[in-house]
Amino acid sequence: MRKRLHGHVLGTTLLVSLLAAAAMSCVRGADAPEDRSADHAEASSAELTRAASQTDSAATLLLGVEPGARIDRPQLVQLLGDRVPAAAGESCTNLGQMCATRSLTPTTSCGGFSSTCDSSGTQSGVFVDFICLNINGNATCTGVVQDPTVVTVACSRVTNGLSCGAQTCDAPFCLSYDSTCAQQTTQVQNCVSAGVCSNDVCTGQVATQQVVGTCQRNTNGTSCGARTCDAPFCLEYANACAEQTTQVQNCVSAGVCSSGGCTGQVTTQQAVGSCQRNTDFTSCPLTSCSGRFTGECRDAACRCVCRTC
Repeated sequence: MRKRLHGHVLGTTLLVSLLAAAAMSCVRGADAPEDRSADHAEASSAELTRAASQTDSAATLLLGVEPGARIDRPQLVQLLGDRVPAAAGESCTNLGQMCATRSLTPTTSCGGFSSTCDSSGTQSGVFVDFICLNINGNATCTGVVQDPTVVTVACSRVTNGLSCGAQTCDAPFCLSYDSTCAQQTTQVQNCVSAGVCSNDVCTGQVATQQVVGTCQRNTNGTSCGARTCDAPFCLEYANACAEQTTQVQNCVSAGVCSSGGCTGQVTTQQAVGSCQRNTDFTSCPLTSCSGRFTGECRDAACRCVCRTC
């Protein structure tokens, strides 16, 4: 009997020690968002290894805890902190009945989040029930581990206000050069800023384009300013009776880049065809005509013609 009682007390002591360590881990996980963010950023591989070791130890130790293990109030304070029901350790009236709401003593911290902003996770732990028992002749509301099986339940954390989505930038690139001969332009990169968690979503990320340097190139000798020509037009006719003249167009030749500018472009006028018109019977000035004769174009020449004869 003494051996069995010793085993029961030892199992309870082991459970309390284990759950106390898990509770402390849970308390650390409930810090303010900025503290949690800093803890995550500074967590070392050694800390992660210790946490995994504690979880493995939990699974081993809980196998030896017998159902019905009792937990007194000091132990409850170690496990639950300020979540210990006010009724725990106080007198009660209905022996064998629940005297306070059961509470989960965590063996793992809240985890399993899908992202920095995800507030819903899972947590493992053992439920402590509060039952009215006869303790030393007094009806006392007592914490009892009726089932030491580790269960997994939903849990949550506060993520609003946490920084999320660290700033990312694409590879730098050159903006377009102002002209064929330009030898310098700006080098930029597109970046997306970090955001802030709001209702499980990373919000407030802003896309910007940042100047990171300059781009250089040598354009000397490169052809520039492709040859261009205006619309063709007719040169002036030689005289009032002329029926043909030359059709020309003004053109600007291509140039060559030099020191960032396009040089060597030449403007020329070139013939592209001829212009035709009919001037017959058109008046023309001819001083040799007198009397009833006046100047009139006939066959592209100005002749004296009598219009009233």
